[in-house]
Amino acid sequence: MSNSLTYEVNGPVALLTLNRPDKLNAIDTTMMAEMNAAMDKAEEDQSIRAIVVKANGKSFSAGFDLDDEVWSSDKDEDIRAALQNDFDTIMRFWDSPKPTIACVQGYCLGGAMELALSCDLTVASTCAMFGEPEVSIASGIVVLNLPWLTGPKLAKEILFCADKRIPAQRIYEMGLINRVVEKEDLEFIQFFLSFFKIISLGNPAVTFGALILYPNKRKYLVKKAFIYDETGVFIIVSGYCILVRIYFSEKISTSHM
Repeated sequence: MSNSLTYEVNGPVALLTLNRPDKLNAIDTTMMAEMNAAMDKAEEDQSIRAIVVKANGKSFSAGFDLDDEVWSSDKDEDIRAALQNDFDTIMRFWDSPKPTIACVQGYCLGGAMELALSCDLTVASTCAMFGEPEVSIASGIVVLNLPWLTGPKLAKEILFCADKRIPAQRIYEMGLINRVVEKEDLEFIQFFLSFFKIISLGNPAVTFGALILYPNKRKYLVKKAFIYDETGVFIIVSGYCILVRIYFSEKISTSHM
């Protein structure tokens, strides 16, 4: 990893830290490559039960870096490829087979807001400010997840107004984040680790059962079912045995073909 993003492990939790504070942690191509590599590492490590994304500096992130040279191309295919990369990177947090949590302070704008909201849980400080200001410069939304998270009326309010200073409390009232805490609490790693270890230290089969309720997680969880204790899945998550058994049956059948 370079200085754009750091990767640490604290017990069963992987910590991804955006580390361009001088650029308000703007997300560029280099950071996205490191983010994808870090997600690969966390998802493949069976000792990791949860993934936390946070940031150094005063702000979580100002969004995608408009100064990134990838945007200087005049070829449509290059711009499409860049947008696809943006989309795929954010969706890593939405689709991950492991629980993801975002820890937000300061500005959380544009693509960074979409990334934070794509996590399974989002905690923000009282000083956090959210927004989708890119619509004010005639730019489309990379990951239009707002209608699925808060409903069409509130999603339109956020997008039409293009406000970049929506307080964390208002975002909480919209049902987009889980908790609003004082900045001093957010700065202590123990806060969100203890918050998340409620999940990460539990039986992974229980987490499997909770996440498999959501269609966006289901296809990835079924593919990754063998990372969990099979007996635990069958006994504890009995309500989902049919789906898991289908996976195991297909896996066994395929392996003998």
